[in-house]
Amino acid sequence: MDRRKFLTGVVSCGVVANAGCLGNGNGDSSSSGTEDLTDAEVTVNNYLEAIIEGDTETINGLIHDQAPLDVSQITTDIPLQISTVEQWDVERFVSETDDVEGEAEQQRIDQVENDLEQLREQGFEDVTQVYIEFTNDETNENEEDILLLVQDSGEWYIWT
Repeated sequence: MDRRKFLTGVVSCGVVANAGCLGNGNGDSSSSGTEDLTDAEVTVNNYLEAIIEGDTETINGLIHDQAPLDVSQITTDIPLQISTVEQWDVERFVSETDDVEGEAEQQRIDQVENDLEQLREQGFEDVTQVYIEFTNDETNENEEDILLLVQDSGEWYIWT
């Protein structure tokens, strides 16, 4: 099963275009409880829990209404064990997802920051990336992904 089918859609702004498969993750935040999570991480945790429980009403409420996601393509009732939900800054995102160094790394950071700024210019208060790591109990495979979130009217929403 393609985890992109039930977690995210196609990214139009290119921010996470290469983040679909990151290899072995080394995140250090666990989602065993939400007491230490940022608001963006709590949104992602709630989104994943809604996918696990098949709660399409909650899923729809956590995805921004202008997001480039096809909500009808999100598969629910999937037995996932969430191990990591961790908000990443741009530098961490680039260092973990791109194989670049030096000037090329800075150019990629600038590109990602520009992509995020384009979303902010659409009227969003903030934009962030949240790394997730989970085990799909159906396939017994460890998987990881990065979700892009936007903050609108003080609330965080899934964008892609």
